[in-house]
Amino acid sequence: MSSNASDGKSSATVDGGATVINIDEDASKAVEFWESDNQGIELNSTLKEIAIESYKIHYKENRGIIRVDLVNRLKYSEKYAKKLLYECQSNKLLVPLEGRKQGRFNEYFLTTEIDKFLERQRQQKKRKGSPQQPLDSNELSAIQIIINEITQRKPTFHKVVIHFNTLPLEKDATFDDAIYQWLLKEDHWIVKSNNNKAKVKSFSLESKRSCTIQVYPIGKIVVMIQCSYRPFKLHDEGGSQEFWKSIGKIELLLGQEFGQTLILPPSSQWLLKGYDKDVTIPESELIEKYPHITHWYSKEGIQLRALGRVFQIYGKIMPICGKCLRIEEKVGIKEDISLEQGIKEIVADERPLEIVNALELLNSKRKEGDAKDIYNKH
Repeated sequence: MSSNASDGKSSATVDGGATVINIDEDASKAVEFWESDNQGIELNSTLKEIAIESYKIHYKENRGIIRVDLVNRLKYSEKYAKKLLYECQSNKLLVPLEGRKQGRFNEYFLTTEIDKFLERQRQQKKRKGSPQQPLDSNELSAIQIIINEITQRKPTFHKVVIHFNTLPLEKDATFDDAIYQWLLKEDHWIVKSNNNKAKVKSFSLESKRSCTIQVYPIGKIVVMIQCSYRPFKLHDEGGSQEFWKSIGKIELLLGQEFGQTLILPPSSQWLLKGYDKDVTIPESELIEKYPHITHWYSKEGIQLRALGRVFQIYGKIMPICGKCLRIEEKVGIKEDISLEQGIKEIVADERPLEIVNALELLNSKRKEGDAKDIYNKH
């Protein structure tokens, strides 16, 4: 037996000339190479384990690692596996290869090995006598392209819904007598429903942003911030600052309309009850990237309502970009979560707009139902 490492790989030649590759050693060397190529990023043991498993799958099974591998092979929970894959993408340890999937799951490849993988693919095609066909967007369907675009972009936010209750008035005065009755039609406070008695008025906040305020006799306040043409980029520091400036303006407006600010709780105690989360892509950008698809914009829209979620896709003409494709999810929040905490969670969650599998949603709803049944029985 003689050793051979001239190609940078650990291997051994046995009698008869057959080559046996030490895949474990090669995988470790591949991870070491990635670390040397990405100085300043130190991989923990968990990410190293994923990288090594990824390398083995590249070379043994001729594919990329998928989320199911982290669950079945490395024994991580589904939720944690999803988080780990996102972390691997964030530090550029793993990247998805366009057009490569196992069912609905993206295949991920070590960034330092992806060129070698593609070269092997080309060589295999040559050996089979098929013409060389590098992967490109022409091999993808329009649906795959849309999903790829959505998952690579951070969403923006509009139609933010906020609830809060006013603080008690002094001297046992009721909100109805002291405030509500003095919100007059002449000042554009309109009762739109005789059932809930809410008085409604809209205000401009700034260019392309406004708010509608509903005031109920019992002192409940509902605020909706409308900014569909200029959504908030909450993942950006500047966008987050713009949002809180808008909240400050709403506090000022309420103080002026009510004639006092003492009954208003601080905005940190307001409750976030819903928002629309969107990815809006200019049609011109899509046509440039995918010239074989020439028409993206349409006035027609598709809306799906299932299992308490609303998801829609439609064309929208934006002020600067012109014709765009908007993919949007309506998010409703049943539990009481403070506005401050809700925005912090949105900012902390840097994942892109997620395409949710209907079967996963159905199973999660069933599990919730089973958990409630167990709780009720005990």
